[in-house]
Amino acid sequence: AQKTTAEEALKDESKIARLPSEFRRLRPKPEDLKFNEDHMREYLGKLPPEYVETETKRAERVMALREYLFASLRMPYRPPKSEGIRLRDGSLVRGFIPMGTEEQGLTVRPFDDARQSLTVTNLRIEDLAWSEIWGMLDYYGKMREDMGDAQARSDVFEHYLNSAVACDWYGYRKDTAAFIHKALKVNPKGKPIVERLGFDSK
Repeated sequence: AQKTTAEEALKDESKIARLPSEFRRLRPKPEDLKFNEDHMREYLGKLPPEYVETETKRAERVMALREYLFASLRMPYRPPKSEGIRLRDGSLVRGFIPMGTEEQGLTVRPFDDARQSLTVTNLRIEDLAWSEIWGMLDYYGKMREDMGDAQARSDVFEHYLNSAVACDWYGYRKDTAAFIHKALKVNPKGKPIVERLGFDSK
């Protein structure tokens, strides 16, 4: 029974990013998504040659995540009122983010911002729960889908694929699979790209 369980685990492992767990544990994972190029180069230098090319491609995508998030935050982020914005310390902030910038961070305003007495909260990317960051990526992906034209579909595919790479990099396997599914739903012909990044396209 133990052997069967181990075999199933290995099979499941190969479905997402085909990189052994002992190397995934070495990945730089900055809390604020600010990747240091020297640290990334050092990490890639520790990998066996057969993994370097694919992991480098994944690294390039994940290193662009912070800048991409702030570019997306030029448009308001409005989570459901009932959910609030989840923080890494386990708390919730009620409201929406009208805009976010590198310089000023994320300003959370109450949904009823006509009432001046309601509190405005300032956050940093690293204050957000990982599930909130993935939710933010999902939110902007759906927004892009609603644009609807061919170029938008291409952009949405890349958006979801980059989101999957980020989730996998930080160890969120279920979110990875969900974003891969969304990417391929938008562009079924993207399977070769998905597979070149080491993901299962089935």
